[in-house]
Amino acid sequence: MPRIPPSSAVIRRLIGAGAAALLALAPAGLPAQTATGAVTGRILNEATGQYLRNAMVAVAGTNLATVAEAGGVYTLTAVPAGTVRLVVVYAGLDPAEATVTIAPGQTVTRDFAMRSRVDDSGIVKLGEFRVTTERDGNFQAIQEQRSALEIKQVVASDAFGDVSEGNVGEFIKLLPGVMMDYVDADVRTVSIGGLDPKYARILMDGAPIASAGSSSIGTGRAFEFEQLSIASIETVELSKTPTPDISGSALSGVVNLRSRGAFDRKGRLVRWSASTGINSHQATLRRTPGPSDRKLFKLQPNGSLEFSDVFAERLGVIAGFNFSRVMGEQNIVQYAYTAVNTNPADNLTELPRLNQIHLIDAPKITSRANYNLRLDYKLSADAMLWGRLDYNSYSARNYQRNARFRFNNAFNGPAAADPRDPAVEFSLLSQTSTNASVELHTGNGFNKHGATVTPVLGGSYRRGALRADVQAQMSRSTNFYHDVPMGFFNTASTQLLSGLTLRWNRASPGDAGVNVTQLSGPDWRRLENYPLPGTMGFRMLTGKDQKWTAKADLRYSVPQWRIPLVAKWGGDVAQEIRNVDRFEPGGTAITYLGPDGRPNTGDEKWTAEPHYTTHNLAGGNLQGIPAVDRFARAREYGAHPERFTAIAPE
Repeated sequence: MPRIPPSSAVIRRLIGAGAAALLALAPAGLPAQTATGAVTGRILNEATGQYLRNAMVAVAGTNLATVAEAGGVYTLTAVPAGTVRLVVVYAGLDPAEATVTIAPGQTVTRDFAMRSRVDDSGIVKLGEFRVTTERDGNFQAIQEQRSALEIKQVVASDAFGDVSEGNVGEFIKLLPGVMMDYVDADVRTVSIGGLDPKYARILMDGAPIASAGSSSIGTGRAFEFEQLSIASIETVELSKTPTPDISGSALSGVVNLRSRGAFDRKGRLVRWSASTGINSHQATLRRTPGPSDRKLFKLQPNGSLEFSDVFAERLGVIAGFNFSRVMGEQNIVQYAYTAVNTNPADNLTELPRLNQIHLIDAPKITSRANYNLRLDYKLSADAMLWGRLDYNSYSARNYQRNARFRFNNAFNGPAAADPRDPAVEFSLLSQTSTNASVELHTGNGFNKHGATVTPVLGGSYRRGALRADVQAQMSRSTNFYHDVPMGFFNTASTQLLSGLTLRWNRASPGDAGVNVTQLSGPDWRRLENYPLPGTMGFRMLTGKDQKWTAKADLRYSVPQWRIPLVAKWGGDVAQEIRNVDRFEPGGTAITYLGPDGRPNTGDEKWTAEPHYTTHNLAGGNLQGIPAVDRFARAREYGAHPERFTAIAPE
């Protein structure tokens, strides 16, 4: 039986093998006391005033190379003493070269101002060519991808022009391999590689951001984009192969939002924009009804302001503001059909009976705002402190007014109990029911508000081949759905008005412009005809998500070896606290008793909103439908709660 060597011998052998591997990687033929120096400087895009992070700097004829850091700062170490030629490469710009002389142990400063040949004022004679253009941010993204240690895609925030409402999700949806989940017209979550959104990690400058979202954080961890703006973001990085410095919860991938640095630009910049937006269905400058119970202007303001400057070459400042408000028309017609039979042989000829038409009229106002401030301070040529404050707010008010028509039979329909009359049409274009009912209700209206604040402090140290970064961040996100305190009930509904004979018709099977004609029964357009009692509901949802993160990263580069080596070490400490209070929708139903405080005495009838009526934008005669006034009923609830009786939650 072979003897197992003691553990100390195994360790000595491992150390010896590691040393042999390092010697194999080390450059051959270099004397032990080779004299070297260093070169440092900054790289500027002369045309735009932007300092070029990730520009590649190399010593010609050697394997010495480095990549510029934030602010375009680069440092080349272990450069052989004497005269050397430096070459700088950046996508979209002409290569720059310079010759420098380095004494042993000396650090030489050499700055570069790069430009593209198309910037020259001289005349250049060209052959046949096509004129194209690229945004400067695209070149930044290309350089970021070139210098990355892992496979990732980097896209500049200006690559696709202005982003709708400044929503980061509207930008990310344009990247390959991702799919966005929508709620109404808003991007809410992202799916990477087809996996559940909860497996995607959303970071800002490498640290996680809090997300209270839709007050569902107690049951899910998917990040929601509503309270996040692209206003202060320079690049968006998508990585599907997370590295060891990324949390293990990022099973599908990571989206890292890199903020702008105050030293990334030379000189002062003031940039602003102002615009207005209007929905084509409400193209008027006058006050018109809706979306709330008042008449409002439909022209909505949008604007942004950005300032950046560097003071005394030591203090860099970036401050910005962005605001967006959009009114959207969400007008939907839903059809529901009754299964005809289980015989597959007549699938091509059978005509299903339409049993329900649901008109949803849900105009929505969405407001977003972002305030951001970043300060960078240079302690020395090697050390820098920085701080950033981001505040994002989101507000959405959705006021649904709905009408639901139920058709429980149809002349000449497929059911044996359906009435028969050969003179009455039964087709996909028209059907008549003698047992129909109508319900007018408000659907799931809501008043949603939330805000996310993220203060962060960080520092960096660059000395030769050593890079050190520290960062401490607190991110807090809050969200609430409140309706009655904001002056309306979440839901409000009449009882079913039954015993109606209704006929519906449309121009084609896919036409949403349906016409409904009443042939007999109480007038469904008059609220006083609906039976008692009507019901209301409210909900109170509140969520808060807080994340604390502290992290440190060290990096040491050895570019002069046969195979350049980069060693990284780091760690982070994180804590997350979630608080959720939920009263589920419909969990508390309220019955109106009327001014006399007694049920079923006739004074509990619904009244209609004074201004707004439910309508179908697709056409047809479902226009001018009275909407139950949940706003007036909520005000009465606040002033006279004794007129209402709460029903125990189911």
